Amino acid sequence: MLSLSRALLSTLRHVAIWPLPWLLIALTACLPFLSWLRFAPNSDWIGNAMALLLALLLILCGLLHMPASLRLSPALAMAGVLTLAAVAPLAGAPYPGTGLSLLAVIWLAALVAQTVVQLPREQVITTLCIGLVLGVGLQLLIGAVQVLGLVQPWGLWWVVSDGQHTLFGNIAQRNQYANYLTLALLAACWLYGRGRLRAWLLVPLLLLLALFLAWSASRLVLAYAMGLALLAGVMLWLTRGSQSLTPTPLPEGEGLAVSAFTGGGSAANHTLSPVGRGWRVAPGEGGDVATLRMAKALLFALLAIMLCQLFTAQINAALNAIGLPVNQASGIDRFMDGGFGARRWIEWQKAWSVFMAHPLFGVGLGGYAAQSVLLEPAFAGQWSESWLFTHCHNIVLQLLAETGIVGTLAVAGALLWAFLPWFKRENVGADALLVLGLALVLLGHSLFEYPLWYASFLMVFAVLMGVSPAKGFALPVRPALRRVGVLALVLVLAWQVIVGLVMYFDWVRWVMPSRDVAENKARIESLLQHGANPVWSYEADQLLSNYLDGSANHLALKLPLFERLAAYRPYPGTLIKLAMLRAHQGDAAGAEVALRQAIASFPDTAPQLAAMLAGPTDAALKPLQQISARAALAHQQAGASAAAQTVRTP
Repeated sequence: MLSLSRALLSTLRHVAIWPLPWLLIALTACLPFLSWLRFAPNSDWIGNAMALLLALLLILCGLLHMPASLRLSPALAMAGVLTLAAVAPLAGAPYPGTGLSLLAVIWLAALVAQTVVQLPREQVITTLCIGLVLGVGLQLLIGAVQVLGLVQPWGLWWVVSDGQHTLFGNIAQRNQYANYLTLALLAACWLYGRGRLRAWLLVPLLLLLALFLAWSASRLVLAYAMGLALLAGVMLWLTRGSQSLTPTPLPEGEGLAVSAFTGGGSAANHTLSPVGRGWRVAPGEGGDVATLRMAKALLFALLAIMLCQLFTAQINAALNAIGLPVNQASGIDRFMDGGFGARRWIEWQKAWSVFMAHPLFGVGLGGYAAQSVLLEPAFAGQWSESWLFTHCHNIVLQLLAETGIVGTLAVAGALLWAFLPWFKRENVGADALLVLGLALVLLGHSLFEYPLWYASFLMVFAVLMGVSPAKGFALPVRPALRRVGVLALVLVLAWQVIVGLVMYFDWVRWVMPSRDVAENKARIESLLQHGANPVWSYEADQLLSNYLDGSANHLALKLPLFERLAAYRPYPGTLIKLAMLRAHQGDAAGAEVALRQAIASFPDTAPQLAAMLAGPTDAALKPLQQISARAALAHQQAGASAAAQTVRTP
């Protein structure tokens, strides 16, 4: 791995100019994915904050070289239409500041893409690939100590671990880890195709990636492999007949990188150097050998992936035989698990129902979670999972539910505008195979989960949008006006990210109430102050709810707080306290609705909910006690699904 790092850093020395933007792009591809600071109340915040700050710095760099005319790019057009679609639902949102924050992040990603448009394409692609490969080298090291169970014995505080040998890198989620490894695999193949990574480094790297992709036990890896194989075949077919390669001697001083960047020129401006003989595109000829080299490397990687998936048990046995305690399942093994896709199917049905009820603009950004819980009693007992689904695990249905047909068509149109031009005759090649492959992985994953809802993956995708060969439309906006607008957005976002980081390290210590009454009072006062900031009002309210109970005391203060929380993120603790507060107010029907939603959506918590309700002797709580006791008994006798079925609605 050290040799790989040295080789990639050697590539950087061949760049004619290495200004700050290139470094920021490389860091965007690796640094946010390496955060080990993952604590409640938001375990992803540090990684997201790093991605946002890197994006802000990149945009500031772009302000220094802003072109005289503004060309409307796909990303900017998408952000504009999404804003129009999101404004109407914000009017009745419980936390409009959170929705505005999500819109601001979308605009930030669009501005990253717009900044990348101004930069030489090949330099952007190269630095992105270098960042991915350097990042994956560290993720492989982290994954190795996770698989071998060395995190606790060696005291590796900078490695995320669940103590069960689970492989998920510092990304801390198996499918996202597999996503990142696949992105880096494509990047390594591109670097090899362009003659910037030697075969003796490429082959062991691809073999390690194939093995760790199998050990990640992500079933999506198989879909990635099939999709990438099809894409490579299409790209080779499109380039067939348009390429004419002329063998030439290798240039002097061949190394990892054999040519300097020429400001983002086409592949025909670069000399490529396979082992033993060089190939140069003859003057006036249209193709290059990089596509074929990259496709061959990718085919090797895909074959290795399939072999590792099929023979994971044998590989584990061989490693155990030499004293390495490895016992990891593969994605193929997990295909045999029951219930594959069952929960997603339920969430997809709910998202479609939400869209049908709000077809034009949806329920607003971030509004799906409350709708999911609201609809859950109709599905209670059907493959129950005690999680709050803030996302339906499908980008199309999520957009339909939250932004309606207007927002969904805006995103679909922008994606087609950005990526379809790569299939044109003048654009096909290694760059097209890379960019389309990276987009395929990110968008394919988004059909089953939500990687683009994380700033780390979103900013990488923004770079892909920015290198699009699509032609924009000129807009008559003066550079000075654009600079002022962009600078204002950048400064406000930077301020809020820094404020969020400062408050986060307080919140980490305040998740659980203290035994000191005076300390708790001070925390409550601080949280009330934090909640005055509309960007962070939800997070402050959520923490504040941990310090409040469901008793009738201060009912006028507590009930509005829990109503707001339940209308945005109805977690079980929120719902049970809301049920109690509604009962104390005399809203018996509303109290039962909240309790039924809690049991239906989080059936594994039925015993805890019953215990919380069993203590108070208030007569208003007796109907709730009966419902919760029945669910707890069903849970004890037959499990979570039985508990959920006790509150199922027709």
